Amino acid sequence: KLDLRARLRTCMKSLRMPLETPPRLLLTNYLNLVFGTGAVSTKYWEANIKTNLVSKFTGFVLHQRQEETFKGMTEQLISNSPGVYADWRWVLLCRVQEMMGFVLCPRAEHDLMHMDHPRWQQERPLDPNDLREVGDRVKFMNTVSHAHGMVEMYNAICAKAVAGGGSERERSEVAEKLKTAIGRFQDVLTSNPFNAPSLRECAMALVMYEAELGQIPSGAKKDKKRIAAIAGNANIVRARKYLSRALELDPHDPKTLLAYAVHYSMTCDGERAEDYFLRTLEQSPQYINGMRRYARFLSRSGNLKDGTKLRHFAELFENSHYKLKRSGGKA
Repeated sequence: KLDLRARLRTCMKSLRMPLETPPRLLLTNYLNLVFGTGAVSTKYWEANIKTNLVSKFTGFVLHQRQEETFKGMTEQLISNSPGVYADWRWVLLCRVQEMMGFVLCPRAEHDLMHMDHPRWQQERPLDPNDLREVGDRVKFMNTVSHAHGMVEMYNAICAKAVAGGGSERERSEVAEKLKTAIGRFQDVLTSNPFNAPSLRECAMALVMYEAELGQIPSGAKKDKKRIAAIAGNANIVRARKYLSRALELDPHDPKTLLAYAVHYSMTCDGERAEDYFLRTLEQSPQYINGMRRYARFLSRSGNLKDGTKLRHFAELFENSHYKLKRSGGKA
């Protein structure tokens, strides 16, 4: 169920297809991977399902003979259980169906509940038309996971603000919230690696997490060796990979360009940070958040005069934009 949920979290905003189509296809493909015949399915059971069972359930003991596949062993365990009179795959399919909320059409139910039906001998026993209803739990998983990640990031920022410098215990609590946020964004990216908002936010959370762990020293701004050491950190490398992927999706997206600028600012690479701040405002000169972030960067870099001027300009622009919006677009 957990693996299925991860695969089904799809960003609907980025797909020009009917709302139900992408999760319907993903759901069908995954069910065929689990319940179909062939080497690919057997390998998936051995490499994924077996590994997850052992890692997630404390005390789980696996009694598997050397010549026996894990999928074959599961078949024997379920088929020999008291009260099971259907194909073992049908028993598991019904359980997953109950937990996930999707509904099979009557024809598919009639076929699959019989263990001797030819469908069970195929690599792809199900097709998208066998699903009568996908269900809201399937369709909107990415939205919920991304929102959960944003909430945890916000909670971490608030906790850090309240704690100030913070004791070791307080920093640990902030880091734990960020770790949870990273997990939620990663849930989205597992099923849809090209979800730009989750790529950006996960990259930000990864850098914040490393900062809380003390892996980004505050005095590293002009120390090239330290900058290189930070760049070699596994989570920093991962964050830059996510930002690079987001930029590939849209090289002109000001939000992604700004995310890159903030990332380099946080990882003490001022030259690259300023380059991305300028690219952000060149792409979108009226981007208020971009102005504010760049103003803060300039002030912290010692250019207090230009930082203050840009911050005031951002405030004036925001106020005029707000008044224009309230007046219905009339100047």
